[in-house]
Amino acid sequence: FNPSIGTTMIGVVNESFPSHVGLLVHELFNAMVSAEALKERGFHFDADLNEWSRDGDETGPIAEDDCMHFTVDKLHECNGLISLEGKSPIIVDSLI
Repeated sequence: FNPSIGTTMIGVVNESFPSHVGLLVHELFNAMVSAEALKERGFHFDADLNEWSRDGDETGPIAEDDCMHFTVDKLHECNGLISLEGKSPIIVDSLI
C-alpha cells in the first residue's frame, strides 16, 4: 500500500459527522473527506437527521457501509500508521 497525492481510491463509510465523513480503505487504513470537500460536491449536512445528502439525489443520504470514491489530497503518518484526507467524493455502488 503506497498511496500518493492525486491517487483515486475507494473507501467504505464508517462514520458521519458535521465536520467530515470517515472511511475505511482496504479494511485497514483510515481516511476522511472534510465537510468542505463534501459541500464542493453539492452535499449538505442535515443536523436534524445527522446525515449528509444532496438535493435531488436518488441514492439517498450517505450511510454507513456506502462505498465512496475519493482523490487523495493529504497523507498523514503517525507511529507507522497511515491516514488519508480526500477530496472530490463520489458515492459508488461497490468497491469494484
